[in-house]
Amino acid sequence: HPGGQAGIFLDHINWLHSVVTGKLGKRMMVWDDMFQHYPEVLSSLPRDIVLGCWDYGLIEGKPRWHFGDRPAIDKLEEFSSFGFECLIAPADSPWLNPVTFTRYAETRPCLGGLLTMWEKGTSFYHASLPVVAATGKLCSGLEPEAAIQQAVKTVFGFSDPVFSEAIRSFSILGQASSVLPSNLESYLHGGLTDQQHQRRSTARLISQVLKKWETRLPTEIGRQITGDILQVIDQLLLHYQLAEILPIFCSPETLAGEKEK
Repeated sequence: HPGGQAGIFLDHINWLHSVVTGKLGKRMMVWDDMFQHYPEVLSSLPRDIVLGCWDYGLIEGKPRWHFGDRPAIDKLEEFSSFGFECLIAPADSPWLNPVTFTRYAETRPCLGGLLTMWEKGTSFYHASLPVVAATGKLCSGLEPEAAIQQAVKTVFGFSDPVFSEAIRSFSILGQASSVLPSNLESYLHGGLTDQQHQRRSTARLISQVLKKWETRLPTEIGRQITGDILQVIDQLLLHYQLAEILPIFCSPETLAGEKEK
């Protein structure tokens, strides 16, 4: 291709646009990640394409690119300068991702937001729903604390400050996969870090609060969500327990010796 890889990418996007918009009459959205590799194609794309700006971490000032050393970039300002409309696309975990991403977008050109939920085949789906509801409240103009409180009232069907704080703390803690690492080496890192000790203490407190309410909640969906959150916490606590116990019986050196045999 005379334009190299960037030219192939540009031709591909333009062909998709001819189908999605030209033939089907729909507006097309494109994730922003490949424009880190091929920024030169932006000026040649149809301006009715919506760019989906995703970032799943804590946004400190500006989002970051996705690859390499991930330099910070004011994406919404950058893409809007080319004439594109943009959506921000945070993730459903942890809660501070949609909070900080929304704060960033509030002072910049932004069409709206799209909350993403990935790889739920290996996680407890219902545990994400409080953040989904809270993000909707957040995007409607509520402050983060009020958004969580209103989301808890909406989703669980009642309001209690201690219960709401437990849900908020879990949302900040973030979710864990329901599949524990099967690689023994992943547990042999010399015990828990200070951050992991803190996370474990927080998880235990959340579990104690939610177990008191689990069977007393007024809605079925509230009980399902609470059950999923408790499953996530159990997995997290088991992971930390294994990380403390297994190094007593097996060291990386012992494991390496067994592999050589």
